[in-house]
Amino acid sequence: MKSGCFTILFLGFVVLNLFGQKSINLQTHQGIETGYGNEVVSFPDGYFVLLSSYDFPGNNKEELLITKFDNCHVIIWNKRYTSSTDVDIQKAIWDEDKLVILAGSGLKYPLIIMLDVDGEIILCNSYKHSTFDNPYNLEKGTDGYHFFGPSDGVAQFSIDFNGDFAFANIIKTSLSETEIEGTRPFGSGALKNGTFIRRIGNVLACVDINNNILWAHHFFIDWNGFGEKCPLDVDDGFILTMELDEQVLIVKLDYDGHIIWSSPNLNIRHTTASLRVSNNNITVVSQTNTNPRRLSYIELSRSTGEVLKNEFFEFAEYNGFNFPTHDHTTEGDLIISGSILIDFGAGDWEDMLVVNPSHSGCHDILEHTQSPGPNIAFEDITETMSIVPFEVMQEQHSLNVYEEEDFYFTQCIDKDIMVIDTFLSCQGSYLFNNPFPGAEYLWEDGLSDSVRLFNTTTNTYVEVSDCYTQKIIQLDIGPFDCQCNLYLPNIININSDNIDNQTFRPFSNCDLNQYEMSIYDRWGNRVFHSNDFSTFWNGELKGNKVLSGVYVYHLEYSFHHLNEMKNVSGHFTLLK
Repeated sequence: MKSGCFTILFLGFVVLNLFGQKSINLQTHQGIETGYGNEVVSFPDGYFVLLSSYDFPGNNKEELLITKFDNCHVIIWNKRYTSSTDVDIQKAIWDEDKLVILAGSGLKYPLIIMLDVDGEIILCNSYKHSTFDNPYNLEKGTDGYHFFGPSDGVAQFSIDFNGDFAFANIIKTSLSETEIEGTRPFGSGALKNGTFIRRIGNVLACVDINNNILWAHHFFIDWNGFGEKCPLDVDDGFILTMELDEQVLIVKLDYDGHIIWSSPNLNIRHTTASLRVSNNNITVVSQTNTNPRRLSYIELSRSTGEVLKNEFFEFAEYNGFNFPTHDHTTEGDLIISGSILIDFGAGDWEDMLVVNPSHSGCHDILEHTQSPGPNIAFEDITETMSIVPFEVMQEQHSLNVYEEEDFYFTQCIDKDIMVIDTFLSCQGSYLFNNPFPGAEYLWEDGLSDSVRLFNTTTNTYVEVSDCYTQKIIQLDIGPFDCQCNLYLPNIININSDNIDNQTFRPFSNCDLNQYEMSIYDRWGNRVFHSNDFSTFWNGELKGNKVLSGVYVYHLEYSFHHLNEMKNVSGHFTLLK
């Protein structure tokens, strides 16, 4: 689905912006019982949805299901990846021509899986040390791929772009456990400047590519501390979540570890917050902290942290919607995936894919609220930090891949209804001229023409469908008065009691297409100029009132229904 802006000039009077939006909800077929792991990853021609699923009914072994969609939300392929141990999806990224996946094998050791755009296996390696409990984050660095998680501590694994092991280490501090607040033990990541942010509780440390600690800050926060989400690089710094119970705020720090801004409390759940950085804003998708059936979609200014949009939509038919993740496609669409709880007695978790819910009639959109966040302070503890390297055993891991039928069925497709008020031209006709090239049209009278000429007033509608657009356009075609005139005053009084007499402006019974007016004093100096028909001259120049007297105007304009430009010159008297 493409969000495009189409400008249409009709022979009558119409200039419109049409935004093509198609909203779809897809749900996995019953019998696919999903875990909490799911990911949405966009790439230039579409996106992937990845989820961990139990073979149900079967041996209850966790498998990896991947679906590739194009930008029209059409399924290209579905594939199932199985192993001798569980394959639990944790994180995935798109890197130029391949999908790189961090997964866990029964939560015993991490796996790196590389797939080409057709889902064929390029590489599958395991990296064994000790129990890599809940592998969490995968990042592309300047020298290769890095993944982070709690393996005997706050561990970082580094491999080159071919998947070969480079180094691994644990970051430690001499502070006692009671001095390190925060219930979330990790959440490390790579930054674009080649450094890494490593975290122990409420301690953030910045490490360079040579494993030198550049700085470490111990933050004093009234809340539980930093959330589980990984730092995301944003412009001249990075963002993190902070949480207390079921409350979350976003903070931005610079590369030296100083707070740039913090958002309000967003009233969402820290365990379900999905963060992304779009071209203009930071976007967040999460459960609300009051209702597990509700998902929040929030946009923050990346420069100030100001909340620009805060709305939620509800899945009333389910018991809950947990662990959402989201991404934005190259066409500007918002894609959300997550686990929904459907009560079949024991309860089944099934995955749902949601496309552009905020543009959908499938959900009611309501405004959400936020409240102020806490004060944040820190101390420098760089001298207390150390890095301890460890060895890793790299092995090839066996992974089987199977082609599958569709995992999903369509639950809801929403059609936008657009009303276009337009007019017959002076020639008594109105031309509908294919505003969505390549689309299919189905008119109320059964015709499928993309170009139609209407010679009488009428009300009709056309259904428009293509890859990016699915909408009903309602046309209300009315008569148009072509006897257009323009009136200009010959005297104004800027101190008049009648506000209409205080300014010099043209009056017209028709809308103007082009417009430019200049006013000159008796010596030929320009005292006013405007291209805006709604901007009037109040008898001032640079904030000072001009002298009484005669002033000359020159006006160029055209009416919307005519392309002919007209020139008018004259004079008027200004009194005060």
